[in-house]
Amino acid sequence: MQSTRQEVIRALKTLGPATVSEIARFVGVKGITIRHHVNALQAEGVVRVDERRQQVGRPVHVIQLTEQPYSSLPVRYHHLVEHLFEQIKRYVPGAEMGRVVDEIAEAIAADMRQHIGAHPPEARAVFLTSYLESQGITVQHRHTDEAEVVEFLCPYHTSRQHHPELCRADRLALRKVLGDENVREYCQSQGDEGCMVAWFRNRISLTRSLSAD
Repeated sequence: MQSTRQEVIRALKTLGPATVSEIARFVGVKGITIRHHVNALQAEGVVRVDERRQQVGRPVHVIQLTEQPYSSLPVRYHHLVEHLFEQIKRYVPGAEMGRVVDEIAEAIAADMRQHIGAHPPEARAVFLTSYLESQGITVQHRHTDEAEVVEFLCPYHTSRQHHPELCRADRLALRKVLGDENVREYCQSQGDEGCMVAWFRNRISLTRSLSAD
């Protein structure tokens, strides 16, 4: 289970700017609980609270995410990862770097297979969601008219600009584990709107842009 604080972040990522009552309905807890977590997140710089005036009645307070959630993920090894990749690139020739990334991808895939690979394709979205949550990543599992989607905050948000190999290794690992012709990976480092995996219901939909239902 995710912590309530992670659920608040996930709610704001899904809903966009929202009131305490809207977040409470999404998370399924009382407004006073949400208010407590919002106050803590605001103090940490993860969210900001704006006053929105209405045509009738009193102004409402609207909560929205800052950029901070990407650096407040439970596992924060991005500085170490950046230094390691800088050193690897200094000593590994460019032609060999692709092989290194492939080996990293295989190691990630081996771990994923223990959580996902043994399950039938129709259940893998659920188990991928569980696996990513176990890594401290904020995840949303949703359905659109065209596909079943697992969307997640990029774990390499602060590093991918300088080291796109990190995202490439993850994409390769997902392909190795999921390997279905109707599965497609999306990645912000490739210019997509978000990081996600989609199980399309037919191959015609696979060629289209994913709707934002």
